[in-house]
Amino acid sequence: MSSVLQAECPCCGLLTAGDLNEIEKLFGFRNMKDGKKICQSYCRHCRSKHCRISSKRCKN
Repeated sequence: MSSVLQAECPCCGLLTAGDLNEIEKLFGFRNMKDGKKICQSYCRHCRSKHCRISSKRCKN
């Protein structure tokens, strides 16, 4: 069974999949206390604009 790495921003809907470099470029990763690295939920653009799900969708 193979797994597909993907990330989708809940604010603007940006979607990327499969390429760790592309996910790093568009979303970034965070280091958790237990040593795991996970993808950021929001893309870099929306995080820089402080977008939230409750606000209108931003345009990327």
